Amino acid sequence: MNTRYQRLVDVDGHRMAAIVANDDAGGTPLVLLHGITLSPRFWTPHLPPSIRDGRRWLSLSLPGHHPGTMPLLPRRAITPELFAHLIDATLHEVIGDEKAVVVGYSTGGFAALALAAHRPERVRAVCSINGFAYGPWGGTLGLLQRLAGLGAAGAALFRFLSQLSVSSQAIFGLVLGQYAGDRAAYRASPVAGQTLDAIFPDVHRHDPEVMRRLFDGLRDVDLRPDLARIAVPTLIVGGDRDPILPPEHQRDVAEHIPGSELVLFDGCGHLFYAERTARYQRLLTDWLARVEAG
Repeated sequence: MNTRYQRLVDVDGHRMAAIVANDDAGGTPLVLLHGITLSPRFWTPHLPPSIRDGRRWLSLSLPGHHPGTMPLLPRRAITPELFAHLIDATLHEVIGDEKAVVVGYSTGGFAALALAAHRPERVRAVCSINGFAYGPWGGTLGLLQRLAGLGAAGAALFRFLSQLSVSSQAIFGLVLGQYAGDRAAYRASPVAGQTLDAIFPDVHRHDPEVMRRLFDGLRDVDLRPDLARIAVPTLIVGGDRDPILPPEHQRDVAEHIPGSELVLFDGCGHLFYAERTARYQRLLTDWLARVEAG
C-alpha cells in the first residue's frame, strides 16, 4: 500500500494543500493538522508505521502554509470559523462528506477543535496534541506573537526574525529546539532530524507577512465558548513542561469539553514527537483502536 500524492484545493481565495495516503485502504479517514510555521509533511517521519503505511490518512496544510497560499486578511478575519470552513471545504473536495478522525498538533490542535465545534457533522473523533483554545502563547512563539501586533515597527521586526529563523535548516533546527521541555531527549532523537528534513523545504517558503497576520490574529481567538458543542470522543494531550502552551491550557480545554480525556506527558515540552516518540505512538494507536471499536 503506502501510496501518497498531493492535492491543491482552492477555497474562497485560499489555496489549501493535502497529502493523501493509502486512499485505497478504506475505513474512516484520519486527518492530520500540523502546527504554525510547519508543513503538511510534518507527520510522515513519526507516524506509527501501522498508520503511516497501512491506514488511510490525509495531512492538510494550515491556511497560508506552503504549498498553500492565503490572501492578506485583517486580524478580525482570523477566527475559529475560518479555520473550520477552510478545512471542511478542503476535505469535501478530497473525501466528499465522509466523517473523519481528526488529530492536530499545536495550532493544528486548535484547528481540529474548531472543526469539531463548528462542523460537527464532519468529525467522528478529535485529538489535540499540545494545542490550545485561546491565545496568547508563551516562549519564543509568544514573543513573535507580541511583535506581530506592535504596529509597523513590530511588524518589521517580526518579518526580520521570521526570515532569519529560516535562513538555513540548521538555524531553524536551533529555533525549533527551544520549544522542547526535555532537550536531552530531543537532541538524542533521530525523529527530530528526520522531521526537520521533511518540513524545511516548505517552511523556508512561507510568506512572512502571511505568518505575521496569522500570529497576530490568533493572539485574540477564544474557542472556549464553543467547546461544549463537541460531543464526539475527544483526547487532549500536552506536556507538563511545554514553554509555549503550559499544561493549564490543556486542563482548561479538557474542562470545557464534556467527557473528554486528558493526558499530560511527564517532563515533556512542545515537541512530543521527538521528546516522547514511543509513548506518543502507543497513545495514538491505542486511542484510534478504542475510537473505532466504540
